[in-house]
Amino acid sequence: MNDDELYDRLHGADPARRDNPADSWLDDLVEETMSTNPESPGRKRWVPLAAAAAVMAVAAGTAAFALLGGDDDPAPRALTTTELSVAGEDSMQMCMPVEAETLRNADQALEGTATEVTDDRVVITVDKWFKGGDTDLVALTPADPNLVALVGAIEFEEGQKYLIAAGDGQVSSCGLSGPYEPTLAAFYAEAFPG
Repeated sequence: MNDDELYDRLHGADPARRDNPADSWLDDLVEETMSTNPESPGRKRWVPLAAAAAVMAVAAGTAAFALLGGDDDPAPRALTTTELSVAGEDSMQMCMPVEAETLRNADQALEGTATEVTDDRVVITVDKWFKGGDTDLVALTPADPNLVALVGAIEFEEGQKYLIAAGDGQVSSCGLSGPYEPTLAAFYAEAFPG
């Protein structure tokens, strides 16, 4: 059966066509449907055009995003710093044994790495606050401005990890603060669980 025969059959089967034939858009629609070949290249021409339009839209959006300085990363935030002082060694100072209870009484306690060491300043990048702080850095300066160097209780080296306890803005000495080592770390873990 060819297209013409099918058209005649459909046209003949339509009861509205037999009783009152009138011009209608239905004839045009049937004719267009019957005469359009689904395999014809004209019908599939929109697919590559739509794909090309989608690619161009994505490229234009990406270029606009880059030109406008769009970025998912927010602007870097400023690092916050806590200022503490360090007292020099006092040969007359009486030290109690290091205990977890003594550490618990500290106002501030942290673990961090010395990232800047000069004669009059040490900057510790905080790895973890145990108590009393939330800043990114801790800057240590001599308690006595007449001291030229941070000498005494703790010997600071760049790149070295430290455990620091402080009270009243001053780093605690007598073994409560110092280079990271397992025994001191165990006291901090006991004093500040979790």
